[in-house]
Amino acid sequence: MTTKMQFKSDPFPHQLEEWERHKDDIARGIFWSQGTGKSWLAINTAAWLWEKQEIDAVLIVAPNGVQQNWLTDEIPAHLPDGIPWEGHCYQSKRAKTKWHKKACDSLLKFSGLPVLAMSYEALVTPEGKKFARKFLEKRQVLYVADESHRAKSPSAQRARAVVASGKLAKYRRALTGTPMANSPFDYWMQVKFLDPEFWAKHDFCSLEAFKTYFGHWEERINGQTGQRFKHVVYYKNLDRLADIIKHISSRVTKEEVLDLPPRTFEKRYVELSAEQARLYKELRDEFCTFLLEGEEMVSANLVITRLLRLQQIVCGHLPLDDGETVYEIKDVPRLEILEDTVKNDCDGQVIIWSRFRKDIDRICDMLGKEAVRCDGKTELEERKRSMHALQAGDARFFVSNPAVGGTGFTLTAAKTMVYYSNSYDFVLRDQSLDRNYRISQDQPVHVIDLVAQGTVDVKLIDSIQKKQKMAATINRDEIISEWV
Repeated sequence: MTTKMQFKSDPFPHQLEEWERHKDDIARGIFWSQGTGKSWLAINTAAWLWEKQEIDAVLIVAPNGVQQNWLTDEIPAHLPDGIPWEGHCYQSKRAKTKWHKKACDSLLKFSGLPVLAMSYEALVTPEGKKFARKFLEKRQVLYVADESHRAKSPSAQRARAVVASGKLAKYRRALTGTPMANSPFDYWMQVKFLDPEFWAKHDFCSLEAFKTYFGHWEERINGQTGQRFKHVVYYKNLDRLADIIKHISSRVTKEEVLDLPPRTFEKRYVELSAEQARLYKELRDEFCTFLLEGEEMVSANLVITRLLRLQQIVCGHLPLDDGETVYEIKDVPRLEILEDTVKNDCDGQVIIWSRFRKDIDRICDMLGKEAVRCDGKTELEERKRSMHALQAGDARFFVSNPAVGGTGFTLTAAKTMVYYSNSYDFVLRDQSLDRNYRISQDQPVHVIDLVAQGTVDVKLIDSIQKKQKMAATINRDEIISEWV
């Protein structure tokens, strides 16, 4: 089939094939790896449906900070010329102002193709939910849930809001490279957004039935309350889940469809200073004592907090009991190895990921004016300036928390990426890894993990790898990347 539409940006073969075959589908999950062109597909699907007079509006819900990127970067780059469009980025903090209300009303009445971009956080506010509903009821809408894994939890208000509002849309698209963030159950709500009746059509009339079929459960007792609860021991029937999912979604990986340069991985082992080793041993021994004293002494919050504290010691700081003061360890070999690595072994620009803000402070202080930062301390516009500074060559180091800079940014100017620290979050790792390994990257990429042997660092990486392999089984990825 030959398309009659004139594209503004030339598609890759996999984009054109998916567009040709499924541009008229009511619902479709685009579960493609980061950097393979999901935005192009969504925008040109909107263009096609608008030209056919099937839709007259687009709603994009995305992570906070990413929604604006659709209006400033993606749509101008890919929407075919000749389609009149107007965009508005919904701002929760200004929702009650006269200016914002006027902008929303203007968008609703726009005679061309209005594009409403909202964050998931905005969608669950009373004003945001009300206007999204009004937009969906008044217009014929293509609803794009970007990074749809953000709406995966059945109990979360965010996921319920996405599924409920999705029922009002004429067409729906879910976009994410990581549809399975933690378990196979992550698919339930994302697919319900696409088609509320999909699971029932495949003999799963409830979430409980779905979980029972794809998970093996055991009954356990809470040592503190004595209450019985079910715990998933392992997952099963994953091949069938893969077969079911493919009826409503598409999956491609970079290795399959892009001619990208090689990407290599390296671990650099760091030693703990004497003070770090002492603090680590003290906290670890205290934790082990709790465990040995019986389950009644242990809670999930305690486990999470202690693991977090152990990692913070490894990185070079420790929050004190008052909850406000942070003790900074003076001698931190990890920081010294980072400086030596990026200044002596890395050519050109470098991305540095760190889980903790305190570490980002210290790293930026160490690197000085050559570094820009992107984390919870920086406003949205400053984050974008940091990205553009790296891409333009005005900054050598981009220092960020994966939770903030790991989505929505293109950082292909950097050929080296260093993980100063990791977390257990598979999605954050997966998405942040691909900020510089995507379309337009033409140089080999090198990823370095700083790892303290015999500490929680090793367990973190092991946990992430296990989740990645399980996701690859369901997604039928032919190539499983050996990250680290």
